[in-house]
Amino acid sequence: MFSRSNMLVHIVISILFGFAAQSVGERGKPFTSFLSSGSEVMMKVVSLTMYLAPIGLGAYFATLVGQYGPILLGSYIKAGITYYVASIVYFFVAFTIYAFMAGKGQGIRVFWSNMLIDPPATMLNASGDNVAGMMVSRMVEGRNWLKKDGIK
Repeated sequence: MFSRSNMLVHIVISILFGFAAQSVGERGKPFTSFLSSGSEVMMKVVSLTMYLAPIGLGAYFATLVGQYGPILLGSYIKAGITYYVASIVYFFVAFTIYAFMAGKGQGIRVFWSNMLIDPPATMLNASGDNVAGMMVSRMVEGRNWLKKDGIK
């Protein structure tokens, strides 16, 4: 919709309008209040759009399923299977390579032994969520498997 140069022009003009409205003082108050009101209205429009978007997407998907049926479902199943297979292969291959890069043979042994038996490590790698890993670590406090295995 906008090229980068167009977007830059809009940003510069917006900044100039803001400075100009601020610099005229009291006479610029109605204009700044209009802009502020317009900003609030636009935020509400975006909020409503975000709230209603899943309903529209669901209706669109239902129409597609009704029209194309098994063809569409087959494509989604193939994509899902491809994703899960690729994820599992990536998990085993890439993490083994990362462990090797970190500590050669010992790194691989330590990583996989902890990955299979240590709940915090499994949670961190399975979810990618540090908060979840910290919460599981709190549950099994007292075990510091990094120092135990000699990795610093």
